Amino acid sequence: MLVTAGATLVVLFFGLPTLVFPLATDQVLYVLGARTILDGGVLYSDLWEIKAPMVFLFYAVPVAAFGEHAVAIRLLDLANTLVGVLAVYLLGRRFFGQLAAMLGAGLFGVTYLTWGNVGALAEAEAFMAVPLALAFYVYLPRDDARSTNVRAVAAGLLLGLAFTFKGTALLFVLGLPAAELLFRQEGRWGPAGAARRMVLAAAGFVAVQSVVIVYLSTAGGLSDFVDIQRNYTQPYNQFLFPEGMEYPRFLVDETSKWMKDTPHLIVPAAVGLLFALFRPRYQRGAYFLALLATIGVAGIWWQGKMFNYHWLVILPLLAPLGGFGLEQLWRLFANLPERGRRLGLALLGALVLLLFLQPMLHTYDGYRVLARRVSGSMSQAEVDVHYMGLLEQNHQLVSYIRENGSSEDQLFVWGLWPVLHFWLDDRPLVSRFASNHGLRATWAPESWRNELMADLEAAQPTFFAIGQGDVQPWLVGTTETSQEHFQNNFPALRSFVESGYELVLDNGLFHLYQRRDSS
Repeated sequence: MLVTAGATLVVLFFGLPTLVFPLATDQVLYVLGARTILDGGVLYSDLWEIKAPMVFLFYAVPVAAFGEHAVAIRLLDLANTLVGVLAVYLLGRRFFGQLAAMLGAGLFGVTYLTWGNVGALAEAEAFMAVPLALAFYVYLPRDDARSTNVRAVAAGLLLGLAFTFKGTALLFVLGLPAAELLFRQEGRWGPAGAARRMVLAAAGFVAVQSVVIVYLSTAGGLSDFVDIQRNYTQPYNQFLFPEGMEYPRFLVDETSKWMKDTPHLIVPAAVGLLFALFRPRYQRGAYFLALLATIGVAGIWWQGKMFNYHWLVILPLLAPLGGFGLEQLWRLFANLPERGRRLGLALLGALVLLLFLQPMLHTYDGYRVLARRVSGSMSQAEVDVHYMGLLEQNHQLVSYIRENGSSEDQLFVWGLWPVLHFWLDDRPLVSRFASNHGLRATWAPESWRNELMADLEAAQPTFFAIGQGDVQPWLVGTTETSQEHFQNNFPALRSFVESGYELVLDNGLFHLYQRRDSS
């Protein structure tokens, strides 16, 4: 109860400002996926997306309970963070003890809620933290424990759940044989028992994937899911961003940038690993977590795209090691003679303040915005723009549509700005292509573009928006904006717009067209 109360306080204190955060692009797409499910539609058939289905199902819970509100998603994120803090505590307690586990759990919560920016919170990687931490907490490489077989199945199920959020979780399966080798004890371990546990864990992993396949097949979206993975995701994963840079240099640069951004996590974890060299009792646990974190980095490198949220998968693995490092520093200085103890603890306090200065400043800024929002001196639109400047032009476009159209008017967006559909209430999508990266990618099949044109011809949407500044080579393999692709490489779409629409708004980020025969 004490640990749960402490975890709740940590999550509330550092997470309360996130309740007014706007939703970023991925989060909005997840909401649209949840909407599709709740409206009786089919993922991938009625909403084109490359992400695995589990994240959409998770989002459907708060959307069903509270409606399509950003606060509902932020509440889901805080609830997931609280469970994640408790899961990291259990993982740390298994390897290092109570105090280290509590410090590590707090370190996880603080890092996630302060370092994860607006677009990183409530991402697929964020929901992987709980199953990953619990999988390696429950797994027990011993032959003489009654629960060892059940725990092996549970570990497989949890790793399978993590895989349904992101395919790179597959690499963490390597952590199970690593655990067998690192934690084997003579007389309590044998190759036959290890092999049995591997088979049981594999069965649990496969069972989760089977459930997902049955769900997609029953719903009718399996063939479209496979089509998207084959025709977009597979070529996308082979495209290494950025073009023109040596890939090893890119990996090193991005990894070092992440390490510099999170010293409050990296430094304590490094200290914990250093202390483990002189603490035989804790060595295997420290080495195991370091290995898992390395596997996580390998998964990120495998993707070749390194945004903030990609690194979230490392947090539940490094945080227990960081908690152990902080605990060992505390014990080191606390056991010194009185004068040395005071000086040592003062130095430790100064180090902690220095390391956590950026998270505290981040939290202070968040509370300042939250206070202004609650007091009414700042509107939600102004909060949105404060955190994501380009949302101002999105608000302008939505305001124009509301003032110059009816609630029945449909909008199609040629770009990667699905937030427009989110703000325009529950208007049905013109096409399953709520974003266009699957249509303007250099490897996009022509059949999808033909499908879009058929949808547009049938729906004849009142408004048509084209993004001007969305340069996203990591998604489409080219530095063309949506506007440039519209002008130069999609003649059928250009003809459709020019023949039936007139330009009514140009705010620098969008060209908004309105159908000529609409009033």
